[in-house]
Amino acid sequence: MFALDGDAKGGEKMSKKPDDSTSKDPFEAWRKFLTEEERNINDCLSKVMATPQYAAASQGVLKALLQSQGTFQKMTQRYFETVNLATREDIAAIAERLDAIEDSLSRLEKGSAVAGKSRSASRSTTAKPKRTRNSSINKD
Repeated sequence: MFALDGDAKGGEKMSKKPDDSTSKDPFEAWRKFLTEEERNINDCLSKVMATPQYAAASQGVLKALLQSQGTFQKMTQRYFETVNLATREDIAAIAERLDAIEDSLSRLEKGSAVAGKSRSASRSTTAKPKRTRNSSINKD
């Protein structure tokens, strides 16, 4: 048998576990490198984010993003008005009006149902006129 380190006994050295440097996994070194670099980057960024300059810069970026978002919304609204399309606010207003109309209709339906029941109750209590015509008269 062949020995890894040139030892003639061979069996003793082959049965021992290989070092990390001679691991059978070819990506182990890459994983270790990535883990170490990620740790270094996290440490560095944590130190940078703790500075007041970073806080001021992030506030400036956030302010610029909010201003650009507002500008974009205004431009979009102008475009929709130009091409005569409904905006989100227009659709919301229509939905509110539709809800109000549906509420009014349901109140009217309930009111008409109550009025219809009271009419039928008043009709059943009034006396019906007597029939004066005799239906048994034969016509020749």
